Amino acid sequence: MPLLSVEWIAEVLHRKGTERLLREDRRRLSLVDCVSLEFMRAQGLRDVLALDPHFAEAGYRLLPPTRA
Repeated sequence: MPLLSVEWIAEVLHRKGTERLLREDRRRLSLVDCVSLEFMRAQGLRDVLALDPHFAEAGYRLLPPTRA
């Protein structure tokens, strides 16, 4: 089982991310954040490996990277 996968962004997902960006501009989200949030919602994901507080604010559980 791979640790990660690359997901090419289809037009529909890009549009949903753009709509979210325009809707939530007050939070200063990036288009990448918005597309990621829409992708994670569609996939039913609840955990994210990230340091960006926007993901926690959106209800996702942040998984910090492990330290060596």
